[in-house]
Amino acid sequence: MHPTRARFARKTAVATASGVAVTAGTFLVVGFSPRWVVVAIAQTVLLALPDAVLAAGIQGLGSTSQPLLVAGSAGLAVALFAGLAAIADRIGRVGDRQRAEVVFLAGALQGLAVFLLSVAPVAAVVGGAFGAAVVGLAGPPPPGDVDRVRRGVVRSAGVAAAAVGLAGAGPLARAIGGGTTGSEQREPVERDPLVERLLDTATERSFDLSGAEPLVSESFYVVDKNAADPRVNPQTWSLRLTGAVDEEVEVDLDAVESRPAAHRFVTLRCVGDKLNGRKLDTAVWTGIPVADLLKEAGVQPDGCCVMVRAADDYYQEFPLSALKDGFLAYRMNGRRLPRGHGAPVRALIPGHWGRST
Repeated sequence: MHPTRARFARKTAVATASGVAVTAGTFLVVGFSPRWVVVAIAQTVLLALPDAVLAAGIQGLGSTSQPLLVAGSAGLAVALFAGLAAIADRIGRVGDRQRAEVVFLAGALQGLAVFLLSVAPVAAVVGGAFGAAVVGLAGPPPPGDVDRVRRGVVRSAGVAAAAVGLAGAGPLARAIGGGTTGSEQREPVERDPLVERLLDTATERSFDLSGAEPLVSESFYVVDKNAADPRVNPQTWSLRLTGAVDEEVEVDLDAVESRPAAHRFVTLRCVGDKLNGRKLDTAVWTGIPVADLLKEAGVQPDGCCVMVRAADDYYQEFPLSALKDGFLAYRMNGRRLPRGHGAPVRALIPGHWGRST
């Protein structure tokens, strides 16, 4: 390869490896959460898209829309951090800077970008350190020495591969070691016998039809507006009723669970499901009626509407009459709600779409 082309290939490879390392390094710290830079970029894309385009994407692509969005956002993240590494290298060459200054500048620019995207200080430091390590280990661009160019690229690729490996090993190690989330730690050893009887009855009464789900769905659909659902700590979760009420009410998860529990068979359908679609499932939900909380708060009778806001800032407005049969569910088929279904508590409002955590 011609030395000029080799140097260009080296710069491109090192910058790309640096971008991969930053992206993987931030995942190592925050995991697949809203604070990962890829998810932050995905959320920005979702906010920028017109509602009509977003709805068409969900309806046309279905469950594949979210993975495609995340994959595309990962590519944008790598390109962004690679570009910052290239800018640092360019500044260094134009200003005749020492190599250490170039490495520091690359890490600083990348770390700042991580912080601005995710507001996660630790992830910013770790991501910037990984990106700087790739640039540093590549060494200065050797003039005309193709072998040294190749060795530098290999070292850079090695650091990027190590970052990807560490990022993937973190969740795997937690799974092997029996690591649990906050909601899983609260899971009781024994399930409610009443729920078990309800599930058994539903199984007995299900139709034996090939390809048809039983009365209680074995695989409940998940469609979300988020690239990644928020991680809500059950220990700190609370629900507040404010506004046009006689007395503000606030309950935490223990207060909700200490009330007499109700069990309801509720069928949900995705708002974007097409005619004769498959996103229609049923579960046994355990929780408390919303009406009980409204009564305690003393909702004023002339109030027309209720605004429900979730941990991810999703909100929905309901007429007061819709909450008459509203339900706050904290279990699904006798188990804690999964993260994808609004853990630790979700609102079920008949006749209205959307969920709330």
